[in-house]
Order: sequence, then C-alpha cells, then structure tokens
Amino acid sequence: QALDTEQRRLDVLQREFNLAQLQNYSDPNVAMREQFARTDLTKRQADIDLQRQAVATAQKAVDDALEDARKRGVPSGWTAPK
Repeated sequence: QALDTEQRRLDVLQREFNLAQLQNYSDPNVAMREQFARTDLTKRQADIDLQRQAVATAQKAVDDALEDARKRGVPSGWTAPK
C-alpha cells in the first residue's frame, strides 16, 4: 500500500509540474519574474525528485519483504499482488 501511495503522489506531482509549465499569470510582474527565475518550476522539480526517492525506498521495502519471504520458503502465490 505504501508503494502504491508513493507512486500516486509522484504521479500527481508530475502532473502539477506539467501544468505549471503552461501556467499563465494575470499579473505581468509575476509572469516576468517566473519567466526568468522559474522558481515555481524549480521547487516543483525538487519535490518530484524527493518523491522519486520515496518511491524507490518503498519499492526497496517491498523487494526486501518478498526476498525475505522467499528465503523463508513462503509459496510465491502467497506473496503475489492481487
């Protein structure tokens, strides 16, 4: 469940990032600032990178649990996702 949750969060962050790339600002001052500094996009990309690490950590936990189950002789059908 944790892996699924982390993957969904990553998906949402990536979608928000894609939308932010197309963002239009009604205030021309904000538009100019974002055009040159791109602080919003930089922050969103950093959030995506952190979430990718969280997904990798969750995937490693799942892989470790499956490997532990295999070593203990648990039938593979018992550990298969439904």
